[in-house]
Amino acid sequence: MDKVDFLMVGVGGQGIILASDVVAQTGLALGYDVKKSEIHGMSQRGGSVESHVRWGQRVCSPLAPMGQVDYLVAFEVRAGARWAGYLRPGGVAVLNMQRILPLAVASGTMSYPDDQAVVGL
Repeated sequence: MDKVDFLMVGVGGQGIILASDVVAQTGLALGYDVKKSEIHGMSQRGGSVESHVRWGQRVCSPLAPMGQVDYLVAFEVRAGARWAGYLRPGGVAVLNMQRILPLAVASGTMSYPDDQAVVGL
């Protein structure tokens, strides 16, 4: 195996960072070089969270390039839609269809993507 790229995305409080820690530790236990990156800016206020985990014989960057992620795990449906472009052709997407409405949607100033648009990814 040359490398495996994971991208876990969702909303603050869903356990994305914990899940990516488990994936990273699993890769280390299997003897791979592992790199991990996480972005969780406004996550305490229901904001977006993303974490990249890369396993391989020699991994230089923690960030997987767009279109090359092997496993996209989306803990929330809109996050899955937002990050779908990172999944490689033939990659695996695990998508939780739960909707967590951002304040702009809850207040009616923004619309939420419909399920069919997201499932078509």
